[in-house]
Amino acid sequence: MNSYEETLWNRRINEAKIMWLNMISDGFRPGSVAAFELTFFTKASDDAQRLIDALAEHRYTAMVDEQMQQGHYIIEGTSRPYAYDFNDQEFISWVEFMVNLGFQNNAVFANWTTSCSEPDKSWDSQDIA
Repeated sequence: MNSYEETLWNRRINEAKIMWLNMISDGFRPGSVAAFELTFFTKASDDAQRLIDALAEHRYTAMVDEQMQQGHYIIEGTSRPYAYDFNDQEFISWVEFMVNLGFQNNAVFANWTTSCSEPDKSWDSQDIA
């Protein structure tokens, strides 16, 4: 892992830990069911397609935003219609998996939203400073 990847890895894991604490504070409980919306970016269309295919292998639906942003392809995905139950360690492991999946496909796992119906709430990693 190079220094950029290590910095990104640490940032996403810290965001996940803070998000978990926010989720618990808002009434989320381990074992509650939640869905994920996720965003990656990459510079190459081939890498974007490879990432979309890799996400599909894990039951995520994803597509490339038709508008490039600052020279990057934006890949937006979702776990819907599937939702998952998890505890704190499984949540952190999920974020680690997404970061690694991005690295494996020359992409960056940029952000994600976790949504659940009990409580009826969503948490966005972009809200964590």
